[in-house]
Amino acid sequence: MKKSRYRNLLFFIFLAFLGPVFFCSFSVTAEASKEQTFDILLKEDSDIEQVCEDILEKDEKIKIQKYEDINLLHIIYPETLQLEDIIQDKCIGDEIAVAGEMPKLEEPEPVMDESMLSGITPESEELSGERDSGDDLFDRLAWHVDEVTDDRKSMKLSTGKGVRVALIDSGVDADHPALAGKINTAAGKSYVEGDDSLKDFNTHGTATAGIIAQIAPDAVITPYKVMGAKDGESIWTIAAILDAVKDGNDVINLSLGTYKCMDVDDERIITNTFKRAIKYAENNNVAIFASSGNKGMDLDENYAANKVLHLPGEIRGVNTIAATWNGSEASYSNYGSCVDFCAPGGELVYLDGLVDLSAFIYIAYPTYIDNGLEAIGIPQGYSFSYGTSLSSAVATACYADIYSYGKEKYPYFQEDDAIELMSAGSTDLGDEGKDKHYGSGEIDIYRAISGSEPIYEGEVIKENEKTQTYRTGKLTTDYAVAEEYGDKYHVNVTLTNNTSATIHKWEIALNCEDEIEKIWDAKARRDDEYIIVSSAGYNQDIAAGGSVSFGFIAVKASSEDEVKFPSEVILTNRKYMIGPEDYEIDYKISSQWDEGFIANVTITNISDREISDWKMEFTYDATIENIWNASVQDKDDEFYSILNDGSNQNIASGESVTFGFAAAGSGEEQIENISLISITK
Repeated sequence: MKKSRYRNLLFFIFLAFLGPVFFCSFSVTAEASKEQTFDILLKEDSDIEQVCEDILEKDEKIKIQKYEDINLLHIIYPETLQLEDIIQDKCIGDEIAVAGEMPKLEEPEPVMDESMLSGITPESEELSGERDSGDDLFDRLAWHVDEVTDDRKSMKLSTGKGVRVALIDSGVDADHPALAGKINTAAGKSYVEGDDSLKDFNTHGTATAGIIAQIAPDAVITPYKVMGAKDGESIWTIAAILDAVKDGNDVINLSLGTYKCMDVDDERIITNTFKRAIKYAENNNVAIFASSGNKGMDLDENYAANKVLHLPGEIRGVNTIAATWNGSEASYSNYGSCVDFCAPGGELVYLDGLVDLSAFIYIAYPTYIDNGLEAIGIPQGYSFSYGTSLSSAVATACYADIYSYGKEKYPYFQEDDAIELMSAGSTDLGDEGKDKHYGSGEIDIYRAISGSEPIYEGEVIKENEKTQTYRTGKLTTDYAVAEEYGDKYHVNVTLTNNTSATIHKWEIALNCEDEIEKIWDAKARRDDEYIIVSSAGYNQDIAAGGSVSFGFIAVKASSEDEVKFPSEVILTNRKYMIGPEDYEIDYKISSQWDEGFIANVTITNISDREISDWKMEFTYDATIENIWNASVQDKDDEFYSILNDGSNQNIASGESVTFGFAAAGSGEEQIENISLISITK
């Protein structure tokens, strides 16, 4: 870790003045409102408008907040109305996936205790004097920036330009000198009742925004304020995720967390709602980064023993970030199989019974809130902190830089490509490969970017004058000129899947000047300097380790020209989520016995276009033991990812496909949190 330049900045404190030094893993609470509230997560295929009509028939005083993208209803009803009158109505009850009063997100346990209270004693002349402006000190003490940028080398290659970051937090001090010109207040939004401002009265949002701005200074940060000075509501965070996706953000930072039990109905609804909102973001190609939490616990063991999840970090689709200090896991950082990466978060270090602030991260702090540190030369607008919240902000900014670089250099660069580069460039700190303490390792932007060409473009091997091979981690393309005559030539191409999973509905981009006149076993179209080649339908999948082939006749610009091989071949597949309005799901039990049952699931395409190469994801309390007409692609506790079996991969408009399975359970279980996913051009 590169901290030698800061060794003279050590100073120690007793913690009486550490009110402004806050522990960064933000969660929220709220007082009960005068009106009653209740939340209903409808089934994926429910008609949300019809359910709202049925509810309003119960009492015209009921207020309903609709979140159509995930079929969520937030009900506000008068005390005079009995809740049972709503949910026990058959027309309404039959459409409910899970219901309950969405719980508040509790405050974390305090890290600082009263036994450590006293004063502050600066040991550094630089900190005790007034030689540096706040901005200068903010930059010079940014050891966390040096650590992930290889001493700022990556910032000569990328600074997050063109990337839109959604900051779902407590608002932000948009006028802070470290954030000037970096905050999109016009698109920002406050969800806090009675406070339409974006001002940060909690301090947490300004700290995370400051870190993102340090590492990705040209990214645009849009604040979504879900916390006031002390508290907030879970529903605000859900609404902010949905709005951040619809507003066109590229990445969402969720430096927040709470622990909820899957066996408690009121806690299960927030878990399932988070899952649906994050799936909505993921399938709309928006990356999400969140903190692993600050209890220093094994999250896998906690779930196995108590059925408790840390939200949103333990939800699939989130890039969960653990904290490091000095090249090792921070003492407070949670760990588990959900951890994807680690990043600097600082540490609580004691020397002679006093706290060493050089182990903390120097953060931005709202300029309109007294930081309590002016006596030791720390200017207003700055403070110190540590925690996985800061690590998550670091990782979000790293992603912004990598994604910006890739989008500018490569025409078909996607968010999962940025994650792949981030993983390839990370420093492996724990067991070899991905592990539960460090994930894929500590992020290094410079290594990720400088190594992008062999990872993304792959290597090109010229076998001879007629043959060339293009090899990436995902795909090997063997490109062979079979015959040449005049201004035309015949090419045979073989694509081989280098991954351990099926490539669905393959599509490649050939950077090639010559035009394709005729093609077989595939389809082709021109897109600027690229020729996009896609499957012919019957050969759209490439099994792990398998291959497909196609051929074409190309036309040279002139008969005297030599054959021009493509300069690169890129796999361009991109998944997308089918809207619930485009399909219907029918789930039926066909037979049952004491400890199990057989169920059938029918997917009907009610849209006006084909649903191609479908994959269905859902949560399910029963255990699927055997399946037909489909396969279990992935399973994680109650989460299932079900893939078509190849013979039924495309669903024409108005048509249906059915798969069945035998499961262990009572037969009363229902599939919930359904997502239907396809591959698009």
